[in-house]
Amino acid sequence: IFVSRKTEVQLAGLEQFDIRFVHLKPGQYRYQFDITDTFFQAFDYSLIEQASLQVNTRMIKENESLLHFTFFIEGSLNLGCDRCLDAFDMPVHLEEQLIVKVTEDDSSGSEGEDEDGNLIYIPPEDIAFNVAKPIFDFINLAKPMKPTCSDVNKDCNPEMMNILSSMQKGPKSQDNEADIDPRWEALKQFKNQQNNN
Repeated sequence: IFVSRKTEVQLAGLEQFDIRFVHLKPGQYRYQFDITDTFFQAFDYSLIEQASLQVNTRMIKENESLLHFTFFIEGSLNLGCDRCLDAFDMPVHLEEQLIVKVTEDDSSGSEGEDEDGNLIYIPPEDIAFNVAKPIFDFINLAKPMKPTCSDVNKDCNPEMMNILSSMQKGPKSQDNEADIDPRWEALKQFKNQQNNN
């Protein structure tokens, strides 16, 4: 992944996630970010709308062209059950790694090095790296594809499950003559006549 100026424009409104690394000496630095609903509103395609998370970030500046990030993400996501539609809070405990390389060439060594997708290249004129997008990606990847109450050892809403169950059984169990298409009834009578002859 090569992060360009276009990406910075997309992250407008999330400037508080900028980490200015250029004038820092090599060493270890720590940052803390609070993630709430407004964070996800800054992204057009978020799978998550509500959350309460804290991100503790450790950055190790190896040299002027290599940064190592570790993100410790704790809190909860507010999700809707895919079965009963009830809302529930899913705990999140993540530790994710990211390497940022400052380079002129986005193709140098990128193939094979980036097996986990945790390597990002940025141009040498950048003075800061915005961590909002990586944090956003890590959190969205933690969300189950089809979240259900069972993910948090919770039973689904029994009233909703009963309604869904009756809706599924309803059309199959009703044999009322009023529900039978008259064309099918005519074919049924024709078939019975053929069998009797």
